[in-house]
Amino acid sequence: MARRAHIDGARLHNGLAQDVATETTKGVGFAARAFELGRDDSNVLWMVAHATLRLGMDRGRAKELAHASLALNPNSAIAMTIAGLTEVMSGNPDKTLELLGRAQRLNPRDPRGWLTTSVLSLAYLTSGQFEEAASFAKKSLGDNPRFGSPLRVLAASLAIMGHRDRAADVIQKLLKLEPQLSLSILRARLMYMDERVWDRFSGALRLAGLPE
Repeated sequence: MARRAHIDGARLHNGLAQDVATETTKGVGFAARAFELGRDDSNVLWMVAHATLRLGMDRGRAKELAHASLALNPNSAIAMTIAGLTEVMSGNPDKTLELLGRAQRLNPRDPRGWLTTSVLSLAYLTSGQFEEAASFAKKSLGDNPRFGSPLRVLAASLAIMGHRDRAADVIQKLLKLEPQLSLSILRARLMYMDERVWDRFSGALRLAGLPE
């Protein structure tokens, strides 16, 4: 159930949900039941944390669950990644960089490293380090070229740095993956993102050419 909730959260985030309301309701239910049965299991907790963030839109609770997962298994790179995700969504990029730096040192060949580098790219963007944001977004895309999150960060970073044509090209790649994507759709999907983070992110995406 925890894995199903985690997958449902990833589907919604990547624009793959066929029926958003139904899949969200089911995913939140799976997450609640998984927590009831496995609240002492580190793997269950990070998956439930991810679902709570993406589906439940509850950033505070997701952060609690992710850090509880880490308390049970302090050497879990994926728990660090999910905890870092909740931190950057809360406007704490420095904490994210700290957590994910540890994750990469612990598991430098993590098969889910594309998620870690994607979260790192957003943390660097949020902290105003745009070259690093673009670099880590490219690393994530090198491992998972169809992942929309690093494409968005790459477009935003390039736009802020003044590379408008390159940013526009990245937006076109993004829209090939998800033709209906717009700023309003993305905001509905990222309601848990801190307002200050969203303002910078959305402003850069608007500059890059993502439709309203």
